[in-house]
Parts: sequence; structure tokens; C-alpha cells
Amino acid sequence: MYSLYKQSLQRTSNSIYMKKILLPICIIVFLINYASAQSYKYVYYLDENLVSVEKSNASLIGKGLNDSTLFLVDCFDKITGKLSVSAHFPDSSLSRFEGRYREYYTSGQTKQEGNYENGEQQGEWFLWDSTGLKTLSVLLDKGKQISATQYHYYKGNLSSKRVQDSNGEEIMFVMYDKKGNEIKDDKIFEKADVKPVFQEDRITFQRYAIENTDTQVPYSKGASHGRYLVYINFVVEKNGQVTNVKSQSLEGYGMEDEAIRVIKNSPLWKPALQNGNPVRFQMKEIVPFVVNR
Repeated sequence: MYSLYKQSLQRTSNSIYMKKILLPICIIVFLINYASAQSYKYVYYLDENLVSVEKSNASLIGKGLNDSTLFLVDCFDKITGKLSVSAHFPDSSLSRFEGRYREYYTSGQTKQEGNYENGEQQGEWFLWDSTGLKTLSVLLDKGKQISATQYHYYKGNLSSKRVQDSNGEEIMFVMYDKKGNEIKDDKIFEKADVKPVFQEDRITFQRYAIENTDTQVPYSKGASHGRYLVYINFVVEKNGQVTNVKSQSLEGYGMEDEAIRVIKNSPLWKPALQNGNPVRFQMKEIVPFVVNR
């Protein structure tokens, strides 16, 4: 998680370092004509790290103005002219970041946003995908991560969030239903968007049950000639394991115990999915027995 965050903010961290070295040679052009006190007053030629470069090497055109007690620079893509970054600084020298920082996608949608104090990332920073969904929030103290929360979506709805500490250890995982309500971790579903599947399909399970059931068990215990159906309830866990195996029939002659054994020994299932999340699911299956005498 932290490596993902570091990668996504690499541009801003590189910028802080490079500014200390290269900003003294920045090219600043004063704009004589401006319409009002809020008009841009300065122009900067910048590379992708917001470092001043020669005009011919620039990928961004920065335009600055005084914004309350800070200095705001809006950076526009040199080719498309679209706003790429808005950053605040103590003054027009752009010696360090201070205050609100925001990046944008070419569509105009915010990409990431956060706050700087004395040139260091401080407080909560947010990242969004190109559709406007928040994907990550990171709490920082003087540039160091305190915690990180990653958000996952299913068909446009918040599906889950995962919280990690400063060491990348998971401290919380929360799942949500389609209405945004929290799904309890131990909840067992009887209906779900996608039901559990044994390997390929139901036919595969039936084949497994027939091939692995000892049909001699009821015969050896004196069961009468005929076909028997043993109903078994069990839970398919989120990891595909089978638990809580119980029989719901009373055929006798050891058939329930044999059916339970077969179910318990079954390979992993594909778990049920609710709002894109794997969930516990209550299953009912039939294990057939045929006794010929």
C-alpha cells in the first residue's frame, strides 16, 4: 500500500528536492496586462516535476498569482492547455510547497489532493481514479505515513475498504453491500449475487460425490434395495473451504456420516460474491446412494 502511495506521489516528492537545487535559475516573466487583482501575474516554464526549465524544454506552463497569504501557481499542459496541477507556495520564488496541492486528469477530474506544511505533506491526502471514485486516502505527519485506506468498488458502488498502519500491516477490512451498509465479517448469506461453485459447475460436484462416496456403507449395514438421497447443509467460507457440515436427512445405515465425510474432504470451492466481495454462504447439496440387493 505504502509503495503504491509513494509511486503515485513521486512527482510531488521529486519536485520538492529538485526545487531546492534548480529554482534559483527559474525564468519568471511578469505580465504587464491583467484584467483584475485576481489575474495571473507571473509565468513559469516547468517540467513534469514543477522544476523551472528553458521554455523549449517545458512540459507545463505555470501561471501564478497571490492567493490570500500564499502564492498560487496553476500549471497547464503545454500542448493541450488543460490544467494539470494547482499548487501553493509561500511566495513567487516557489522555494517550497505550502498549503493546498491538487493534481488533475486531462478530463478535469481531480487526481490527488492534499496539504503541505513547511514543504512536507501533512494531514490527509486523497487519490481518485479517472471516473471520480476515491481510491486511496493516506494520513501523513511531516511526510511520514500514519495510516492508509484503500477503497474498492464493484459496478460503481463502494465494495470494501482496507486500512493499513505505517508498516503496511492490515488493521481493518470492511465490506459494504450495494446500499453502502457494512457487511459483518461473520455473516452467512443464503442469497448472493454469485453463488459458490464447485470447481467448474454443479455437474462437477455431483461427479465428485458419486466417485468419492463409499456405496458399500449402507449395503454393509443392511439397507434395503433402493435409491437414497442424503441432504447435507454446509458453509462455503470466503476462502472456499467447507465448514459446519451437517446432515438434514435421516436415511440411516451410515449414509449421513459417509456423506458428511465426502463433503468435508471436498476441494476448495469458488466462494460466493456479494457486491464483488467473497462472503460466507449457506449451501445445501444432495449425496445419492444406490443399494442393489
